[in-house]
Amino acid sequence: ARKGEKDEHVNFVVQPSPWYSGAWRFEAASQPGWFLCFQPPTYLRMVAQAPKAVSHAACVLDFTLIDFALMYKFIDIKEILVALLQNVPEPGWITFDQLKCQPNVAEYFMKILQVPI
Repeated sequence: ARKGEKDEHVNFVVQPSPWYSGAWRFEAASQPGWFLCFQPPTYLRMVAQAPKAVSHAACVLDFTLIDFALMYKFIDIKEILVALLQNVPEPGWITFDQLKCQPNVAEYFMKILQVPI
């Protein structure tokens, strides 16, 4: 839905988690009992769930919202390396010395792991 428009298929009712302080659940406005669920490693889906349930088949129902400025603290090394290696020319190899010189890699080790590279 565009700004100012209502679309029954994309609206959520946000409610506090029944299990985790400061966390939230997102219930479909048009389908009560259906909640937004994160299924690691990369899937978001809607699942039918009782409102007080803890989880659904290894899915995460309760979400904590954080300030986007703090997002970098939750980045995994895999996210850094995948983004870097997508731009490596054929044959697709990079030396360890080349890897250490990449600004994103160095920043990850300094800010997240708090160790020099």
